[in-house]
Amino acid sequence: MRMAQWALQFTPDVCLGQWPDVILLEVAPSLRLWGGRHALLHQLQTGAERLGWPGVRLAHAKTPRLAEWRVCAPGPLPKGPSDLPLSVVPEAQPHQDRFSQMGLTTLGALLNLPRAGLRRRFGKAFVVALESALGERPDPRLPICPPAVFEEGLEFALPTDSKAILESACQRLLEAGLAWLAAKQSGVETFCFRCHQGRRRHQDLLIRLSEASRDRERIHRLLSERLGQTSLEAPVSGVALLLDRPTPLTDQTTDLFPQTRPADAQEGLQALCERLSARLGDDQVSRLVVCNSHRPESASALQHWSAQRPSASKALPSSVPMAALPPRPVWLLQEPLALRLLQERPLYEGPLRLRAGPERIEAEWWSSPIARDYFVAETKDHRLIWIFRTPAHDWFLHGLFG
Repeated sequence: MRMAQWALQFTPDVCLGQWPDVILLEVAPSLRLWGGRHALLHQLQTGAERLGWPGVRLAHAKTPRLAEWRVCAPGPLPKGPSDLPLSVVPEAQPHQDRFSQMGLTTLGALLNLPRAGLRRRFGKAFVVALESALGERPDPRLPICPPAVFEEGLEFALPTDSKAILESACQRLLEAGLAWLAAKQSGVETFCFRCHQGRRRHQDLLIRLSEASRDRERIHRLLSERLGQTSLEAPVSGVALLLDRPTPLTDQTTDLFPQTRPADAQEGLQALCERLSARLGDDQVSRLVVCNSHRPESASALQHWSAQRPSASKALPSSVPMAALPPRPVWLLQEPLALRLLQERPLYEGPLRLRAGPERIEAEWWSSPIARDYFVAETKDHRLIWIFRTPAHDWFLHGLFG
């Protein structure tokens, strides 16, 4: 069942076979998508090996029963239906002694006999199975459905503190998780790797993305970054991957003539934030957001880089072009610094020269009103600072320009 769920990334029509440990994939509609039959078989084989199933045997045929019989045949794969041994047909198992008495060992020898006689001797179910395998009658199957939540784990033979072993196990789980997401045509924003360190103790490794995704290379890179910066609290006895709240992904179109787009720059910035968060910690990367306040110290706030951005419809409208707005520094002091005066002129490392202003800011009369006149001032070493004057003619330093 685990492998059947993994195979859903290649086709939505995956079902279990009649024989144990056999799964069937209807791949005719998606062969062109995966590059043809041989390319698809190669991807199935290499993907199964990455998941720790090196002994997977693959076979293809025009009907599901014939494909199942081929893959269950001992030795090399039979070239055609006539070479199949009767031992691979489930409906033929009750009649093996009679087949031996009649000298029938292969499907080809059996098909030379009249169908009416086969029906009288071996029953209707056996003949229906033969006709379904040959494509002479429909053979409907019930496909499996992926679970709503993905949770899969691996246990180690012995507890280990090796990050190389842990990363290899996480990558195997990630392959299965990405296949589950591909089957649901979705992505997630958080990949949670739970490292079990005993019966009641575990340590979580969280891979946070700026948006829902299932990009394998992107997540592998972040996983390596996070493991390199994480200290294991105790040896790990097993690891599990938890994925929930999948988000449907929209298909992206590619340009006929590639060119630099604003979206490309945004994606690059998000990838940088993801790597910094994985390397430095989840709470070490933030971004500035605009707040609905005219008070300079309250006009912006720090927010986690992965938090949902406000939609464009909620943005405050502005009829003033950006070039006409007064200059504002990015670096504000936590508390305005009172400045000394010399002949009613403010001092900061010497006399200041006013370069621009005043800009009057009066706000929040209903709670804690402010009335300030802001100026851009120049110090004696030609650095620009942001100062303001109160109605009482007290001067304060509030910000520094880069």
